[in-house]
Amino acid sequence: MTETASKRNAEPLTEEFSRRSSQLSCMSSEPELSEGFKVIKDRKYGSSTDYMLPVDDEGINRMDLQHYICRQLCHGNFNAPIDDALESGIRVLDIGCGGGCWTIEMAQDFKNSIFVGIDAAPVFPTDESHYIPANASFISADVLCGLPFENDTFDYVFCRFMMAAFSPVNWQVAVKEMKRVLKPGGCLELFEMSMDMVRASRSCMKAEGPCE
Repeated sequence: MTETASKRNAEPLTEEFSRRSSQLSCMSSEPELSEGFKVIKDRKYGSSTDYMLPVDDEGINRMDLQHYICRQLCHGNFNAPIDDALESGIRVLDIGCGGGCWTIEMAQDFKNSIFVGIDAAPVFPTDESHYIPANASFISADVLCGLPFENDTFDYVFCRFMMAAFSPVNWQVAVKEMKRVLKPGGCLELFEMSMDMVRASRSCMKAEGPCE
């Protein structure tokens, strides 16, 4: 991974998350419900998606923190072997971009590449509310309804943490659409967490005290 990308891993998570949370509070205090959202038990959800988790300010904070933790554990923002291509300049699509952390960071790190983030719920930043690099943009779109791009448009398609949004059948539809907009020889990276419950080993529990 490039030196620029690896530096991301060294940034203090608490400081960066606090900075991002402050930016978010300036972006929206949610005075009213905008188009594309619905309210269930005082929490805001996307009205045009099956995503089961809230997408209000608290929900975006959760997504941002999840991004920073993942970046720390994985030593960077991506795993695909495309460092050189990103440095040279390629077109990148971020599926389910949420608050836009990954898209913005990648655009800042790889200024020769073009990044597009999409999400069915328009919770990503706008030009007026948040700094967006010149090589990054956001579009409100649902991959399950068809992406607004021609065939063979992107060199790299990135999709992460969409388990809560896609059913097994929807996954087939989504991946087919991702492949459609991916150029021949391009790279598709899917990143999901395992939901299996695993008992911690004795070695992991030593720091917490007796195992029994």
